[in-house]
Amino acid sequence: MTIDYRVIGSQLQAGRVKRDLTQADVAKKVGVTAAAISAIERGTSRPNLERIERIAEVVGLEMRFELVDPRDPDSRLSSRFEAILPRLTEEARSTLIVLLSMWETKLAERAR
Repeated sequence: MTIDYRVIGSQLQAGRVKRDLTQADVAKKVGVTAAAISAIERGTSRPNLERIERIAEVVGLEMRFELVDPRDPDSRLSSRFEAILPRLTEEARSTLIVLLSMWETKLAERAR
């Protein structure tokens, strides 16, 4: 499994900016330098999990890990639905159900 530190850094930076914090603010609360926060946000540093968790906490992000087999399409699909469903409006959920029903009908027709 490859960890993309640029993606992690970008998400941490977005959380920091959303909370209107400077790199120096975050650095002070985490106990590192502003330069270290900058390197983490750019993805040029490889912080340990504890450091990432602490920064995420300071910038108001919830860390969530998906422990699924990336080779299993059902596992990937299920984890994507679990992540998306809570954020959908009732109208979006209804639309999704209609689309899934249409797809299910189409698959059943093909199987005949």
